[in-house]
Amino acid sequence: MREIVETASGAMHVEWDVPITMSDNVVLRADVFRPVGDTDVPVLLSYGPYAKGLPFQEGYAGAWEKLVSDHPDVSVDLDASTLAEIAAIQVHYPNPSH
Repeated sequence: MREIVETASGAMHVEWDVPITMSDNVVLRADVFRPVGDTDVPVLLSYGPYAKGLPFQEGYAGAWEKLVSDHPDVSVDLDASTLAEIAAIQVHYPNPSH
């Protein structure tokens, strides 16, 4: 499912449960968040065996602290209201089993 979501910092394309076929034919699913428009942006990747919708800074607090310590620019624009919006978007994704 693909949609455009409005946030305080602008609109973004969201693609839910995008299938990714591995070399052994196992299919993984990812949620992809991209800005609207045709611009080059860096990729932030969060992966793990559980909780696809879990915000990285909550599920992997130690890794998040190291990331922010080494690269403080990743959190410069993430004020509390923006983080709350992102968390709300990630929590309310459609469940493919329904």
